Amino acid sequence: SIELPKNLIAIGEGILMNCSQLKKATLPYFDYLPAWTFAGCSCLEEVDMGNRIASIGKAAFKECLSLKQIALPHSLNKIEEEAFQGCVNLSLEKLPEKVFTIRANAFRGCSSLKLDTLPKNTKKVGHFAFKGTSTSSIKVPSKIKDIPSDAFDEGVIIQTE
Repeated sequence: SIELPKNLIAIGEGILMNCSQLKKATLPYFDYLPAWTFAGCSCLEEVDMGNRIASIGKAAFKECLSLKQIALPHSLNKIEEEAFQGCVNLSLEKLPEKVFTIRANAFRGCSSLKLDTLPKNTKKVGHFAFKGTSTSSIKVPSKIKDIPSDAFDEGVIIQTE
Protein backbone atom coordinates (compact mmCIF):
# COMPACT_ATOMS: atom_id res chain seq x y z
CA SER A 1 0.00 0.00 0.00
CA ILE A 2 1.19 3.50 -0.77
CA GLU A 3 -0.24 6.85 0.20
CA LEU A 4 1.59 9.74 -1.37
CA PRO A 5 1.99 12.97 0.62
CA LYS A 6 -0.91 15.43 0.41
CA ASN A 7 1.40 18.29 -0.60
CA LEU A 8 2.72 16.32 -3.61
CA ILE A 9 1.10 17.74 -6.76
CA ALA A 10 2.75 15.64 -9.48
CA ILE A 11 4.74 12.47 -10.12
CA GLY A 12 6.83 11.30 -13.06
CA GLU A 13 5.97 8.73 -15.71
CA GLY A 14 6.24 5.09 -14.68
CA ILE A 15 7.02 5.95 -11.07
CA LEU A 16 5.24 2.84 -9.71
CA MET A 17 5.47 0.69 -12.82
CA ASN A 18 5.79 -3.07 -12.24
CA CYS A 19 5.41 -2.82 -8.44
CA SER A 20 4.08 -6.36 -8.37
CA GLN A 21 3.25 -6.35 -4.63
CA LEU A 22 1.35 -3.05 -4.62
CA LYS A 23 -2.32 -3.60 -3.74
CA LYS A 24 -3.62 -0.13 -2.84
CA ALA A 25 -2.65 3.43 -3.78
CA THR A 26 -3.96 6.85 -2.77
CA LEU A 27 -3.21 9.91 -4.95
CA PRO A 28 -5.81 12.48 -3.99
CA TYR A 29 -4.31 15.76 -5.23
CA PHE A 30 -3.16 15.21 -8.80
CA ASP A 31 -4.61 16.91 -11.87
CA TYR A 32 -3.04 14.41 -14.27
CA LEU A 33 -2.07 10.77 -13.88
CA PRO A 34 1.13 10.32 -15.93
CA ALA A 35 1.82 7.59 -18.48
CA TRP A 36 2.76 4.14 -17.20
CA THR A 37 2.11 5.11 -13.53
CA PHE A 38 0.77 1.69 -12.46
CA ALA A 39 1.48 -0.36 -15.59
CA GLY A 40 2.27 -3.95 -14.74
CA CYS A 41 1.16 -3.68 -11.10
CA SER A 42 -0.51 -7.07 -11.34
CA CYS A 43 -1.71 -7.15 -7.70
CA LEU A 44 -3.17 -3.62 -7.66
CA GLU A 45 -6.78 -3.87 -6.47
CA GLU A 46 -7.72 -0.40 -5.27
CA VAL A 47 -6.83 3.17 -6.26
CA ASP A 48 -8.12 6.39 -4.77
CA MET A 49 -7.54 9.10 -7.38
CA GLY A 50 -9.29 11.86 -5.48
CA ASN A 51 -11.52 14.28 -7.34
CA ARG A 52 -9.17 16.46 -9.41
CA ILE A 53 -7.72 14.23 -12.11
CA ALA A 54 -8.70 15.47 -15.56
CA SER A 55 -6.61 13.07 -17.67
CA ILE A 56 -5.33 9.52 -17.30
CA GLY A 57 -2.06 9.10 -19.19
CA LYS A 58 -0.98 6.48 -21.69
CA ALA A 59 -0.93 2.94 -20.28
CA ALA A 60 -1.34 4.28 -16.73
CA PHE A 61 -3.07 1.07 -15.58
CA LYS A 62 -2.04 -1.28 -18.39
CA GLU A 63 -2.02 -4.95 -17.35
CA CYS A 64 -3.26 -4.30 -13.80
CA LEU A 65 -4.77 -7.76 -13.70
CA SER A 66 -6.28 -7.55 -10.19
CA LEU A 67 -7.94 -4.16 -10.64
CA LYS A 68 -11.68 -4.83 -10.45
CA GLN A 69 -13.27 -1.46 -9.81
CA ILE A 70 -12.00 2.07 -9.77
CA ALA A 71 -13.83 5.25 -8.88
CA LEU A 72 -13.11 7.54 -11.79
CA PRO A 73 -13.36 11.18 -10.68
CA HIS A 74 -16.12 13.41 -12.07
CA SER A 75 -13.36 15.79 -13.22
CA LEU A 76 -12.01 13.21 -15.70
CA ASN A 77 -12.28 14.34 -19.33
CA LYS A 78 -9.62 12.38 -21.22
CA ILE A 79 -8.52 8.74 -21.20
CA GLU A 80 -5.29 8.27 -23.16
CA GLU A 81 -4.06 5.33 -25.26
CA GLU A 82 -3.91 1.94 -23.56
CA ALA A 83 -4.86 3.51 -20.19
CA PHE A 84 -6.61 0.36 -18.93
CA GLN A 85 -5.57 -2.11 -21.62
CA GLY A 86 -5.47 -5.69 -20.37
CA CYS A 87 -7.23 -5.02 -17.06
CA VAL A 88 -9.17 -8.27 -17.47
CA ASN A 89 -11.12 -7.97 -14.20
CA LEU A 90 -12.06 -4.29 -14.52
CA SER A 91 -15.76 -3.58 -14.20
CA LEU A 92 -17.17 -0.06 -14.47
CA GLU A 93 -20.82 0.95 -14.28
CA LYS A 94 -20.23 4.06 -16.38
CA LEU A 95 -17.67 6.66 -17.36
CA PRO A 96 -17.81 10.19 -15.92
CA GLU A 97 -19.99 12.60 -17.91
CA LYS A 98 -17.13 15.02 -18.65
CA VAL A 99 -15.14 12.42 -20.63
CA PHE A 100 -14.86 13.76 -24.17
CA THR A 101 -11.95 11.70 -25.52
CA ILE A 102 -11.26 7.97 -25.23
CA ARG A 103 -8.05 7.18 -27.14
CA ALA A 104 -7.01 4.02 -29.00
CA ASN A 105 -6.87 0.77 -27.03
CA ALA A 106 -7.99 2.56 -23.83
CA PHE A 107 -10.02 -0.43 -22.58
CA ARG A 108 -8.83 -3.08 -25.02
CA GLY A 109 -8.84 -6.55 -23.52
CA CYS A 110 -10.87 -5.54 -20.45
CA SER A 111 -12.97 -8.67 -20.82
CA SER A 112 -15.08 -8.00 -17.69
CA LEU A 113 -16.02 -4.47 -18.81
CA LYS A 114 -19.59 -4.04 -20.03
CA LEU A 115 -20.64 -0.45 -20.69
CA ASP A 116 -24.07 0.36 -22.06
CA THR A 117 -23.66 4.12 -22.63
CA LEU A 118 -20.86 6.51 -23.51
CA PRO A 119 -20.89 9.88 -21.70
CA LYS A 120 -22.95 12.59 -23.40
CA ASN A 121 -19.84 14.77 -23.86
CA THR A 122 -17.87 12.12 -25.74
CA LYS A 123 -16.66 13.47 -29.07
CA LYS A 124 -13.92 11.02 -30.03
CA VAL A 125 -13.32 7.30 -29.56
CA GLY A 126 -10.06 5.77 -30.77
CA HIS A 127 -9.35 2.59 -32.70
CA PHE A 128 -9.83 -0.60 -30.68
CA ALA A 129 -10.84 1.47 -27.61
CA PHE A 130 -13.33 -1.18 -26.44
CA LYS A 131 -12.09 -4.22 -28.37
CA GLY A 132 -12.23 -7.40 -26.29
CA THR A 133 -14.73 -6.11 -23.70
CA SER A 134 -18.08 -7.69 -22.77
CA THR A 135 -20.02 -4.79 -24.29
CA SER A 136 -22.71 -6.12 -26.62
CA SER A 137 -24.80 -3.00 -27.14
CA ILE A 138 -23.93 0.65 -26.48
CA LYS A 139 -25.60 4.04 -26.77
CA VAL A 140 -23.40 6.82 -28.11
CA PRO A 141 -24.11 10.57 -28.04
CA SER A 142 -25.41 12.08 -31.27
CA LYS A 143 -22.70 14.75 -31.27
CA ILE A 144 -19.86 12.23 -31.42
CA LYS A 145 -17.48 13.29 -34.18
CA ASP A 146 -15.40 10.20 -34.73
CA ILE A 147 -16.01 6.55 -33.89
CA PRO A 148 -14.05 4.09 -36.01
CA SER A 149 -15.67 0.83 -37.04
CA ASP A 150 -13.01 -1.11 -35.11
CA ALA A 151 -13.59 0.68 -31.77
CA PHE A 152 -15.80 -2.20 -30.60
CA ASP A 153 -15.89 -5.93 -31.28
CA GLU A 154 -17.67 -7.07 -34.40
CA GLY A 155 -21.38 -7.48 -33.73
CA VAL A 156 -21.68 -4.81 -31.03
CA ILE A 157 -24.91 -2.87 -31.55
CA ILE A 158 -24.24 0.88 -31.60
CA GLN A 159 -27.23 3.13 -31.02
CA THR A 160 -27.29 6.91 -31.21
CA GLU A 161 -28.98 8.76 -28.34
